[in-house]
Amino acid sequence: MWYLSGTIIFFCYWLVFFLKDKTTSNSHLASWVVLIIAAAIWPLSAPLAMIELINKAKQKQDKSEVKIIKGKEVTNTVNSN
Repeated sequence: MWYLSGTIIFFCYWLVFFLKDKTTSNSHLASWVVLIIAAAIWPLSAPLAMIELINKAKQKQDKSEVKIIKGKEVTNTVNSN
């Protein structure tokens, strides 16, 4: 249910932006199609974007840990078995 409400809110915001835009005619069919497609795929694209952001953050964190180890600034939290 949350995804459906998010889709409706997303569509309403973009509809307002679309109607206020003076550079494209409101009767331009391609613009309406893009608006409807964007609202329809929002429930798929938002979770995929979040997964991508999380993966990038993990990669950045891993790289920073490698730099610390190479710089010999290893803390006592690392287990040495």
